[in-house]
Amino acid sequence: MLRNSWTSDPSALMARFESLGIISLSVIDQPLSKVATVIQNWLGTSEGRWLFSWNELDFLHVISAGQEYSPHRQKIVAWTPACLPVGTAFLSNEMHGHGPVPVVSKELAANAILLRVSRSPGDEICEFNYLLNGLDRRFVRVMHDGDRWEFFGRGDPLQFEDQVSYQRRRIRDRFTPSMLSLYCDALGFPVGAHAFWTSGNPAFSGEWMTAEEYAGRVARLAARDGEDPR
Repeated sequence: MLRNSWTSDPSALMARFESLGIISLSVIDQPLSKVATVIQNWLGTSEGRWLFSWNELDFLHVISAGQEYSPHRQKIVAWTPACLPVGTAFLSNEMHGHGPVPVVSKELAANAILLRVSRSPGDEICEFNYLLNGLDRRFVRVMHDGDRWEFFGRGDPLQFEDQVSYQRRRIRDRFTPSMLSLYCDALGFPVGAHAFWTSGNPAFSGEWMTAEEYAGRVARLAARDGEDPR
């Protein structure tokens, strides 16, 4: 399990999600090199083609339109947070954007967190899913479903959880973004820290396209670099 000296600001997590227009984020306690290999192998079985690259960290390329239920073109980015030198953060442009992370966690017997959080009126959600050695260990969620609020938990509570809050009268207050951020900190994933969203190393990104689009993109890249696309 990752441990570090970085301290998150609980309110910063929500501010970061809202500023980027995202709802979903995942973090894995394995180095990016290993995570990228599993992602490439797993996504390589998808219909169409994935074009992968290593570049400077660029969120906007992936989430320029926020996260959508069914984006026309799937995009992903994974990076090594400055405060997690042996960990990997993962974003995609899908609203349920954990994508290959459960597969990576299982393949590498890794610990991971899968988060969803939003304060959008009518679609509020605060969700925490902890995978331990690739297995589903704990799940906690509060969400606004239609005209009512629901609280749901699965798995035995972790020792640091605020179980008293789970008994609050207002369901929406039983699990909040601030609590979510503190849970992540307790596991060694400081997602509310500024340094989490920066990296001194190249990021791994991928973009899905049809076979025809893929061939055209490869040809253009080869022409730019003066190489034979074959």
